[in-house]
Amino acid sequence: MFSKRTIREQQVSVRIEENERLLRETFKRDPQVIIQPLQVHASGNTTKKLLWIGIEGLIDKDELYLNVFTPLNTSVFPGRNFIQEIENAVGVKQIEIERQMQKCLEHATYGNVILFVDGEREALVIHMQGFAERAIEESAWEPSVRGSHEGFVESITTNLMLIRKRIHSTDVRVEPLFLGDITKTQLSIVYLESIADLRLVQRMKERLSKINIDSILCSGEVEQAIEDNHRTLFATIGNTERPDKIADIVLEGRVALLVDGDPTALYAPYFFIDAFKSQEDYSSRPYYVSFIRLLRFFSFVIAVLAPAYYIFALNFHKEMIPTALVSNFQRANERSPFPTIIEVLIMLGMFEVVREAGIRLPKSVGSAVSIVGALILGQVSVDAGIVSAPTIIAVAVSIIAGFVLTPVADVVSLLRLINILAAGLFGAFGVLMVMMTTVLHMVSLTSLGEPYLAPFAPLHFEDWKDSVVRVGIQKNRNRPHSVPQRRTVKIRHLPGDDEQG
Repeated sequence: MFSKRTIREQQVSVRIEENERLLRETFKRDPQVIIQPLQVHASGNTTKKLLWIGIEGLIDKDELYLNVFTPLNTSVFPGRNFIQEIENAVGVKQIEIERQMQKCLEHATYGNVILFVDGEREALVIHMQGFAERAIEESAWEPSVRGSHEGFVESITTNLMLIRKRIHSTDVRVEPLFLGDITKTQLSIVYLESIADLRLVQRMKERLSKINIDSILCSGEVEQAIEDNHRTLFATIGNTERPDKIADIVLEGRVALLVDGDPTALYAPYFFIDAFKSQEDYSSRPYYVSFIRLLRFFSFVIAVLAPAYYIFALNFHKEMIPTALVSNFQRANERSPFPTIIEVLIMLGMFEVVREAGIRLPKSVGSAVSIVGALILGQVSVDAGIVSAPTIIAVAVSIIAGFVLTPVADVVSLLRLINILAAGLFGAFGVLMVMMTTVLHMVSLTSLGEPYLAPFAPLHFEDWKDSVVRVGIQKNRNRPHSVPQRRTVKIRHLPGDDEQG
């Protein structure tokens, strides 16, 4: 019986029987693990014993038989250096030599074939992963109207290819690492060496190096582990499923992080203003994009404050309601047996439940349930006298406005609820205090050491050209000053510059 510690310290044995016994003891007769002996022809009409191990479903069997077993069975090896001779005979380009048994076992779990040779203290690690991958398709959460329709998949190799396909530069740096004592999940730090501030890269490496965990199964776990402040509603690490966005992020001087098995890529530093931008903004003319961004900001305010405004205006500050509507609101609320704040909370809870049901149900019925459920619940609630019609309108407007900002949907939901409670207890003064506290908290936040509210706090006026509004590329030729980088200018010359000069 070999303990885990013994396996970690075990070297590849020169006796192939010892290696086989150790492998079978480790995998406990796992039906997916294939451990089979093999013989090859040596000089002098003799044979040499080999042993290979692979995991069913992770290896490409067709390639294994075509490029490994066929050359081995048809070749005669002189025997001067069996490891080198076998490596030369096998028709696979990516082969490594390994001495540690533990490393061999880890390579096997990644879908590689390990080949042991009797009498040799080294094993050959033959790369031939063959597990199924999802086809490259558009991201469901970040659909594109104009621009690339490619989205990341679960394979980190494919995702790195999608990034390199967009940045044909030798300055692209990909630094792999593995996290999780049990899962050994591969991560890759991606940045441009000629543009990124290496201090940002070093901060990312230091935070990742401090993670000591059993398993990493999704990018969300890494995101929560490396963020600057764990006690905040706001995400300070960005995420996306679009390779074109990550390429743009890297070209700005930021640092990207890919996690194997997850189609979501992380990046930092991440600013609050990034939630109001879309990758498609750069495919459209600046005038319409500026209008859309202003609409997003307005939608954020409406989504967060509309129910709270309705509550404190009706209960504390009726002068804030147009005179013609005051009597209508009063008559509508007289039919309801609940206070205004309870009405709002009931309808908000119902809308949130319907929305969550629409997300979790199959797509074929999810959208229908969301629309029909909201309409029926709203209409029936008014007819039954449970809530008033103005309450339905206030909550519905807030919910719909929140749909415009999917990157901060969770923040909008929680801030909306906090402001509702403050409005019900303290009126406009309570909402004002919540807003001031929220802004002060946001000012204190950082993302990978950089201010979260940049370019507004601290002020970077140059970056305002691509913030609330977007100017044309003729007027926006520099990379964001909010992001530390080594090359500021990104556009050096455009048609028309000579005429202007």
